[in-house]
Amino acid sequence: MAKRKGSIVSVAVIGTVVVLFLWHSQASGKSNENTLDRVNKQAIHKVTKAIHTVKKHVIHSATQANLNPFGTQFLQLVKGRSDTISVAIYNEKTEQTYTYHPDAVYCPASTIKVPIMAETLEKTDGNLSEEQQEQLTTMIENSDDDAATDLWEENGGTPAMQTFMSELGMADTVANNAWGLSTTTASDMLKTMKLFAYPNKILTDSERNYGLGLMENVEADQRWGGKCGSCL
Repeated sequence: MAKRKGSIVSVAVIGTVVVLFLWHSQASGKSNENTLDRVNKQAIHKVTKAIHTVKKHVIHSATQANLNPFGTQFLQLVKGRSDTISVAIYNEKTEQTYTYHPDAVYCPASTIKVPIMAETLEKTDGNLSEEQQEQLTTMIENSDDDAATDLWEENGGTPAMQTFMSELGMADTVANNAWGLSTTTASDMLKTMKLFAYPNKILTDSERNYGLGLMENVEADQRWGGKCGSCL
């Protein structure tokens, strides 16, 4: 399995769930969560227009039972790039999952805040304290790192998160004490997004709707990447 450290963009489209990961090389080996977020946004700024040119093509193709969403237009986009791009798409109408470079491994940076939110909701059965509600809101809507760290530790730290992600079937995800430097794949992160997109045994409908509400109200300064669905 190829291991690459870098930043990612995650885009979820409710109905058809799309998770796009973009790798971008680091200038320094001394990376941390804040560095990854900065590089993440720089990389996304450079490729957002290119992503938009193929987004409709990929999503439309994925809704057709026998069409490959990674056709000529998509391949032309990625052909000349030095970056490594991984995509995982789930089509609820056909119940099919499509992947492109599914085994490439990335550092999730702030997108791991979605699993942190899911773990918090699962552990509390949705009965959040006022403090937890405030932490989740600032973590998701403002991408607040301190709130993410507090919830990570309150939920049991790295071992607890590893157990939770294993329960979700995220076999290729490894939690790290520096949560933004954990490693994951597009396919694994798709499993997290499906927790909020569709009914499941982990989160109740009320908990799913709570999380979706936060993701749909991200503050303007945190809205970057492909502009569709719920973006982090």
